[in-house]
Amino acid sequence: MTEVAADLGFFHFARFSAEYRELFHELPSETLRRARQETGLLWRADNRQQA
Repeated sequence: MTEVAADLGFFHFARFSAEYRELFHELPSETLRRARQETGLLWRADNRQQA
């Protein structure tokens, strides 16, 4: 997330987190955690079908 924030011109990461939360109604870390969980669940489901 740090790289994304910097690419968007945010160098004060607490400010980025606050802006992100205002826009998406969750913290960047919550989005990342959910995306990792969803990707993991999809990956496992795909592997079960192929087995």
